[in-house]
Amino acid sequence: MAAVAVVLTAVNLVLLLVLLALSSKARKRADDIGANAAVASAAVVAPVSVAQELAGGRNRVIAIEILNPVELASSQVKFAGVVGGIAPGAIRKVVYEQAVKMMKEQFEKEGVKADVRIHVAN
Repeated sequence: MAAVAVVLTAVNLVLLLVLLALSSKARKRADDIGANAAVASAAVVAPVSVAQELAGGRNRVIAIEILNPVELASSQVKFAGVVGGIAPGAIRKVVYEQAVKMMKEQFEKEGVKADVRIHVAN
């Protein structure tokens, strides 16, 4: 009976060490993700009023509204639908940022000089 208790204690200690190591890895990964998010959010351009843009002498603006951001994200990322149910604003922000990135890349590829930004309406 004592041998069983020793074995169970040893197994519990090994499991505890494994869980501590995994927890440490997860904490480090979360810190890395947080640092990357801080860098990415610093790169986002502040929204500009459309009226401001038009007043600056520019006479044409194309506005695009993505009507199905959660569904679009869900088709690309497995858990986006679940997150979209909890934080649809966060999903919408990521979808728009990806759309801006794609448009900038495509415009550059086609030789179009364009100022592509996200405008958040009030």
